[in-house]
Amino acid sequence: MVSKKKRIAVAAVVAAVIVAAWAGISYATNTPPFKKPKGTIEAAGLCPSLGASQEAADILNRILPYAAEYEVSREEGTPRGAAPTDVHHTSSCSISGDGRRLLLVRTEMGAWTSEASWREEVLGTTDGRKPTAFDAGRWAFTSTPEILRVGAVFSACLPAGDAGLSTSVVLPTPAPADHLDDLRRLTELAAEQAHEAARCTVPADTPPEVAGNVRRGATVGRAPSHVRAAGSGCPATRPGYVAANLARAQMAARSRTITMIDHPG
Repeated sequence: MVSKKKRIAVAAVVAAVIVAAWAGISYATNTPPFKKPKGTIEAAGLCPSLGASQEAADILNRILPYAAEYEVSREEGTPRGAAPTDVHHTSSCSISGDGRRLLLVRTEMGAWTSEASWREEVLGTTDGRKPTAFDAGRWAFTSTPEILRVGAVFSACLPAGDAGLSTSVVLPTPAPADHLDDLRRLTELAAEQAHEAARCTVPADTPPEVAGNVRRGATVGRAPSHVRAAGSGCPATRPGYVAANLARAQMAARSRTITMIDHPG
């Protein structure tokens, strides 16, 4: 017959084994009580698409879901060249954490005929819907706060064919609704970076009718508020932005160059 002391000892050993196994699993799977603290994104480690500002890093640390470690990918894409007729520019980078992609920022140059057509293309690559406008670039929007998944800004860039930049920030996992302003500001910062990287020659908020009339040597100030296009908005951009529009942009640029040579001043 097993003594009472022996039964207690066996029970204690079994309990210790169970606790040790539970602790090992918790540690290995990063679950309480051994869950690691949330990682931190540093401004110096951001990709060019997001710039290197502390403001952008602070927003990312607030808006991204939990991960013990974050990894910023290398910048990808083809930057615009110095030629006035070059209307090609793409850039992108992503942030991952614990093996999951948590954010994608992308910019591409194109010539959309209207805000509606641009918005439709942007929304076509995401689950975001019900765009809500905010004030940035020529057009800007975020997806509904209930599914805060995407922010997008269209910035005027070149007079040739009214070529502009579509910049989007996409969150595969929607952010909390109270981070709406964070997503908007982050998208605006990314759009500002893209506008500079693409060597744009007109202000980001230039309306179509003004951009189309710009000539070499002319200057364009910030568009008056009463003529700025209304924004509306949501998510990420789709690669491929209507080749016909780009061809027209290039032809228009060449036409202007020839006209200036034939009729200087």
